[in-house]
Amino acid sequence: MRPVVGLVAAQALAYTGTRLAMIAIPWFVLETTGSPTHMGLVTLFELGSYTLARLFVGPLLDRVGQRAVSIRVDLLAATALATVPPLFSAGLLPFPVLLVLVTVIGLATGPSEAAKVSLSPFVAVAGGVRLERVTGLTGTVDRLSMTVGPIAAGAVVAALGALTALYVNAALMVLAALVTALLLRRDVEVAGRSGADPEEGYGYLVRLHAGWRAVWGDLPLRALVTMIMVTNIVDVAVMSLALPVWAAERGWGPQAVGLVAGRSAPPRCWAPWWRCGSVTGRRAAPRSSPPWCSPGRRASWCSPSTCPCGWSWRCGPSPGSAAD
Repeated sequence: MRPVVGLVAAQALAYTGTRLAMIAIPWFVLETTGSPTHMGLVTLFELGSYTLARLFVGPLLDRVGQRAVSIRVDLLAATALATVPPLFSAGLLPFPVLLVLVTVIGLATGPSEAAKVSLSPFVAVAGGVRLERVTGLTGTVDRLSMTVGPIAAGAVVAALGALTALYVNAALMVLAALVTALLLRRDVEVAGRSGADPEEGYGYLVRLHAGWRAVWGDLPLRALVTMIMVTNIVDVAVMSLALPVWAAERGWGPQAVGLVAGRSAPPRCWAPWWRCGSVTGRRAAPRSSPPWCSPGRRASWCSPSTCPCGWSWRCGPSPGSAAD
């Protein structure tokens, strides 16, 4: 169970930090500049780099390893987050520099989440636990981070201030890296893999094309990914732009932003039967994973949660990979 505990704990820490940043950074920009335009640019650079990093990081995870990538990018994100407050206090944080730093944060948190998601099948085998139980636990962490996470983040920003909240965020990312390093073995991907890598010897572009072909070549999967992409864009626009401006205009604080964002999460995130099913791994999860999410496959693509009930199989290479 040690690998499972390590993965779930690392995800909880990293996801909490990400939700904290989603409130702290826009609120900091709005407080210091008073410009919704600047806040929109910061969100665009951070979330744009986050999205691009997740799109293109799959083959890198295959080559370097999910554990190693997760640790390194968590530390990179922590460094960028911890750099913002001292630079601002010293008067050395012009807006272009802030854009660079939030871009680094996005480039780090994207691969961080992708690496942890794609570790699930390997951790399940290494820990001797059924895959649906691991994905149920990690899915619960994901959903709670979208509901409880914003509420807690808003409270932290309101109590400590946006700059101090960024230090807290950096500390959470460092803890996530430490948990991953201490509780997951260096060879967790090898120990949890059944058989040889089916894409061994293929280059970055071939692996990337195989993953994209899997998503775009399957009509239901393509429709789901497109739908999720559109709804996520709307969610980000509301949470990172509209909500902070709305709260500031009415004299409310970031706690109002977090409360509204948390309560606005999809109803499935609050369903008690789903949470119980996620923890137990029974009834609320399929009995087996699809073939492209077996531990013997790799992480050539990592998509967001696609199942309306939250137990999606979010990792693995493509059903149409070169090995097929």
